[in-house]
Amino acid sequence: MTIFGSARLKRATPVYNGVKKLAAELTKMGCDIISGGGPGLMQAANEGAHSVHPKALKRSVGIRIALPFEQEVNPFVGQAYEHRTFFPGCTIS
Repeated sequence: MTIFGSARLKRATPVYNGVKKLAAELTKMGCDIISGGGPGLMQAANEGAHSVHPKALKRSVGIRIALPFEQEVNPFVGQAYEHRTFFPGCTIS
């Protein structure tokens, strides 16, 4: 399951907690969680996956776009990948 969203949403907000819970439930069902790897909703998604399988690195993946002003990968990403470009609708294999 891929979850991208606002990097500006803070922890302990209803939306953050909802995304974290959703990602945890999806992980329990066998889904891997892929996000943009940043803060906000992306961190909530990775945190939810990490809460279910903290040692299973493939369960929580971050795919980042290399930008000079972006934040670091969030601490709940098990595997991180960085790309120079992003084209919505394209599949990365």
